Amino acid sequence: MKRARQLVATVLAAVALVVTAAPSSPPSIDDLTWNPIFGTTSAPLANGAVWAITVDGDDVYVGGAFTNFAGIAAADRIAKWDAASQAWEALAPAGATDGSIISGTIYNIAVDAGVVYAGGKYTVDIGVNDCTNLATFTTATSTWEGFGSCPSNELIDPTKTVYTVEKIPGGPLYVGGNFLNANGDSNFDFGIYGTYTGSGWSWSGLGDNGAGGPALSDFVSNVVAHPDGGVLVVGNFGSGGGVTGANSLARFDATQTPNWYAQDTPAVSFYGALNTGTELYASGWQGAYLRTGGNSWRALCTTELGTPTATWGSLATTSSGLLLVGGNGLYACDTTDGGSATLVPNGGTVRALATYRGATIVGASTILAGGTDYIAVLGDVLPSTNGNSRQATDMVILLATLTALTALAGTQLLRRA
Repeated sequence: MKRARQLVATVLAAVALVVTAAPSSPPSIDDLTWNPIFGTTSAPLANGAVWAITVDGDDVYVGGAFTNFAGIAAADRIAKWDAASQAWEALAPAGATDGSIISGTIYNIAVDAGVVYAGGKYTVDIGVNDCTNLATFTTATSTWEGFGSCPSNELIDPTKTVYTVEKIPGGPLYVGGNFLNANGDSNFDFGIYGTYTGSGWSWSGLGDNGAGGPALSDFVSNVVAHPDGGVLVVGNFGSGGGVTGANSLARFDATQTPNWYAQDTPAVSFYGALNTGTELYASGWQGAYLRTGGNSWRALCTTELGTPTATWGSLATTSSGLLLVGGNGLYACDTTDGGSATLVPNGGTVRALATYRGATIVGASTILAGGTDYIAVLGDVLPSTNGNSRQATDMVILLATLTALTALAGTQLLRRA
């Protein structure tokens, strides 16, 4: 009996060791290969730049300057991959033969509770009048709606551009860009946030500069949720909220005093930000950075990403632990201290990155992967739901082995009983 129990313990320990063993080598771009997205045929999906990619569960939204995405006449400048039907579809009223976005470019998309928020420099037909640059599409009714009375009294000046929209689930909508006097308020420059009260939107600025003026002095290019509360705001401003050092990358939290918090990053233009749920990244002029805690950040892959003329915007992480950094090219960065980056072949001019079930969807303003599309996948787009098909296969093998060995151990117990 004692020997059989020892056998069971040995089997369990051996399997646990295999399951928890760390990889023996650092992540490598050799594990990444280019693939068409969602079984794309030889016909190109997009005929123009893809600037926005947003994943909502298993659905994917793309935005940009394209028309007739995936050959759909009504999929102009925005389209959706519907996972349930396994097909691309337009964001337009049922039966529409042309797209609701009639001109321009969508730069950013957010999704929350069945509502799609689109920011950019564009014109959308809402049925009576045209609205510009910031609008919503409600999936339940298949309708577009602007903010404010279009076109005479819109939330955002029609001549300006919305670069980013960030919807906190169940919370505020943050809007950033190069606009002034949003909602007719002289302090609502470059960044605002709104809350929906059930009957309409209530808008606020991002505090002030400490002297009664606007909190920001120049454009906001990205906003993401911050782990410590509030949001990380990136752009080209100086002394956000009048706080020394809150330059181009800073934390804003309307629930705290003060509202603004400086970060120890260079005072250069920032364009990209990414919150993975466990890590916070930012990128911009001559570099990409990882938040190491509090207001502290560490520069990443400085030899390759810190070159004098480099500008980086889009960010995504791979299932193997690499950070993909896009701009005038695409680099895979090993984020360990002192790590280096490798240029991903055929990356083009990358404008958008998004992680989807362990793979990375890449959008660009040039041809990707030697093909004719402006959108492609780096990695296997249809792995198992745990994000890594190899890991899933290995786990099945391990469980089968465990079952067989446990059965063998049970037989030994019976024989000695």
